[in-house]
Amino acid sequence: MNTPLDLASIRKQNRTKMKIADVPHPFLKWAGGKRQLINQIDPYLPTSFENYIKPFVGGGALFFYLLPSNTILMDINTVLINVYRMIKNNVEELIEYL
Repeated sequence: MNTPLDLASIRKQNRTKMKIADVPHPFLKWAGGKRQLINQIDPYLPTSFENYIKPFVGGGALFFYLLPSNTILMDINTVLINVYRMIKNNVEELIEYL
């Protein structure tokens, strides 16, 4: 008999390996966001994968939940993408500005 996978434990182990103390959360709410659906979606998500490509990132709830190592985030909203770039490349400057 197959033992069911404890996906929450697997994801917690992955965060530990990446030295992340807690589950990061989206920094903004976005229309169509999946943050409230994570628990319902989780059983259908793969436990591992090589690439994560998100063509409509929005608030990024799944991205922040999965924390994939090889990621491509896209969105047609250039302002939103610039915010992600600012956080990735200049978070200290952004914090100082805010």
